[in-house]
Amino acid sequence: MGRHSMEGQVTSIDAKKGWVHVKTTKGTMIVHFPPESLQGVRRATPITVSLALQDNGPGAREKK
Repeated sequence: MGRHSMEGQVTSIDAKKGWVHVKTTKGTMIVHFPPESLQGVRRATPITVSLALQDNGPGAREKK
């Protein structure tokens, strides 16, 4: 459906659980990544987060 990228700086990270807080010009995003993908990422690291939306169609919530 849509794609978007945001540049920002890591302000907080829990690499064991995969949570990252990223400060951008539009605000702070809290996003989750597989923990193994966060090796080397530290506080103050500049990163770009690329997001994509996918419509799972009607009834997608009931399947979970």
